[in-house]
Amino acid sequence: DLYPIEFTVTGVEDWVPFEKNPVDMVESYEQKLRMELGAATDNGLITLQEDVILTTGALIIEGKNVTIDLNGKSITTLSTVYNPGVASALIVAGKDATVTIKGNGSVNSLFNGYDIATDYDIPVESRGGKLIIEGGVYTGISHAAYAANNGEITIKGGEFSVAEAGAYVINCQDNKGTITVEGGS
Repeated sequence: DLYPIEFTVTGVEDWVPFEKNPVDMVESYEQKLRMELGAATDNGLITLQEDVILTTGALIIEGKNVTIDLNGKSITTLSTVYNPGVASALIVAGKDATVTIKGNGSVNSLFNGYDIATDYDIPVESRGGKLIIEGGVYTGISHAAYAANNGEITIKGGEFSVAEAGAYVINCQDNKGTITVEGGS
């Protein structure tokens, strides 16, 4: 698809309009992934092409059904994405969304220098939407998967672990969500 950008050129006899997909113009893969998720159509498939380091908060998907194929790649962070009441996870299935995560790969919210007492980052969270996990490795600080605000999580596969001893690996916020485990470890 072409995305024409209109502009006026003076002093040039023959010129060709600049027609390039905005996603191709972005340098960081994190920005490209955010644009792809934002532009994804309902029932869209996003296949990771590179490892992603999130530097600007959670990937929040709302109002559509999207499948993320980890494709052997990883999603990590360099610092906390925790934002009370908004999102505390790297990938969030928000209101009216169904997010399916499949394939080999990992979502890891541990980062150098994290503090178990103050950092609560979670790899995946359903916050009012539906999250279906079919594969991948999920490593968190306090939880590996979390359901909140009537969110639903269905785990069909994958591996889940946390750094905090005694923490709930898979957790539901005060009975305000549903978690169904059909597979995984």
